Amino acid sequence: MSLLKKVSGGLVLMAGMGLSASAWACPAAVNLAGAQAAGLYVQFGDGISFALPTLDISVASSPGQINDCIVVASGAGGTTVDNQNPTTMDNAFENQQGDQFPYFRTGDPINNPDPGGAGQFVGDTPNSWDIRLSALTTFLQGTSPVFYFNHNQTAAAGGGGFSSTEDLFVWAQVVLRNDAGAVIAIYDFTAVAPNNFGNPGGDVGSYNSPGLATSTNPTTGAGAGFPDIDDFVHARGKICFDGPHGVATSNIIPCDANNDGAKDAGVVDVVDMNLGANNVANAIIFPELNAFLAAGAGGATTMQIDFRMGCNASIQTCPAGSVLNNGFEQLFIVAGVTTTTVPEPGTLALAGLLLLGMVGISRHRRQR
Repeated sequence: MSLLKKVSGGLVLMAGMGLSASAWACPAAVNLAGAQAAGLYVQFGDGISFALPTLDISVASSPGQINDCIVVASGAGGTTVDNQNPTTMDNAFENQQGDQFPYFRTGDPINNPDPGGAGQFVGDTPNSWDIRLSALTTFLQGTSPVFYFNHNQTAAAGGGGFSSTEDLFVWAQVVLRNDAGAVIAIYDFTAVAPNNFGNPGGDVGSYNSPGLATSTNPTTGAGAGFPDIDDFVHARGKICFDGPHGVATSNIIPCDANNDGAKDAGVVDVVDMNLGANNVANAIIFPELNAFLAAGAGGATTMQIDFRMGCNASIQTCPAGSVLNNGFEQLFIVAGVTTTTVPEPGTLALAGLLLLGMVGISRHRRQR
């Protein structure tokens, strides 16, 4: 059964204005309005994600090039990406992997502790990456946040073929709180379909967050407060088409249904998502979060991000290809095009985009 047609006819994608004239500042945001209108994204919970290589968009993102962005996670010691003001936002979490750690979690006391410790500012906790909304608003200067994400797993042997070592499991939750610590809104980056996928061209309004599902909401047992591995998005290292990508008649099909490292019959074109730490793989926007921030944020004063990758075998059953195995991924925020409206469901049935392994983050949900 065909998994989907990739449509791009007439799509206009324009680079946004950079935040600085410096070549070592922050990558320009990409205007994804055309792709969003065409339904060329996958909904994961309350967020929508775009696989930039399938749109022939290249965004450089070496640690030096993102120094003036707002960086949530980067390499060892945050590499060179200390954020602008430690009194209003956390520095980047260290995301050093290789053979050291098969998983990453913001605030893990062993391998990823809070880079500045808890309590640097009101709302700063040890279990999440935190920023005062006043600092975020100043950075955005009237625009909406775009989250850029790197995919950096071990490539298939010889640089070709298809291997689960290139895949990546990702989950995140964004929480807005006021100064009293009360939850104002929750946005989930989570799988919403079988096999750790999402809904192509889906409607973020169709998802209802179950509430806090992090270590800040413990119950009992070794896995208390942790999302289940079924909630993690399974991001694919390569995307395969039965024709040239970017052509309306081309379908996205499995690269390796037999898991034997060879292309399946009918594969004509392959797009690599496993670009490493120096090139962005996914751009993620959160339409409802954008609208909520634009409307005044409902009394919220701090944004907290609980970000996880890989699989922790001490609390989860880890499927093949779910552990981290290479250098480091990066997650960072750029000032993007103003987008405050919540999109309607996509009119195109882009089911094959499930294989893109895009990420999403979540619809705001007031707590009652």
